[in-house]
Amino acid sequence: MIPRNILQQWHFEQLAANVNVVQYIVRTSTIEALTTCRENENEWTAAEVIGHLRDGERTFEKRARDIITYDCPALSIDDPAELVRRGRYNECGLLALLDEWRGLREAHISYLSTIPEEQWLRNGTFPGNLLYNLNDHVALMCRHDSLHINQMIRTLNTIRS
Repeated sequence: MIPRNILQQWHFEQLAANVNVVQYIVRTSTIEALTTCRENENEWTAAEVIGHLRDGERTFEKRARDIITYDCPALSIDDPAELVRRGRYNECGLLALLDEWRGLREAHISYLSTIPEEQWLRNGTFPGNLLYNLNDHVALMCRHDSLHINQMIRTLNTIRS
């Protein structure tokens, strides 16, 4: 592993900790609550959020690899709602889905930890010519996790209040 600057290290630690938070939410909730409760009819269940996090991990890792491999690649933006709809995450093995996301996250962090410091400023572009480098990447991953962890908590709080 290449030594990291402190901000990158904090991001790596937060990304690993986020998985632990989601695992705790799953352990302290019923499968029924995780697969049926919604904050409102347009929101995802906690199981669907976990499926989305797993899908997102694949997308995030592809973006990181593209940034390292190509000169300023155009970065993809998938339709998350469509992936969740097709994934039918309320009907599949939630614990296996969670474990798969954890494994993908660990592999992604491991990959990122091998990238030399000078490569972290390479850019990809989002639509609208928005530049995005690996420092942005890990910050966005942390933010993405946080938004969805809070979504899960709000959703599960609907049955506890």
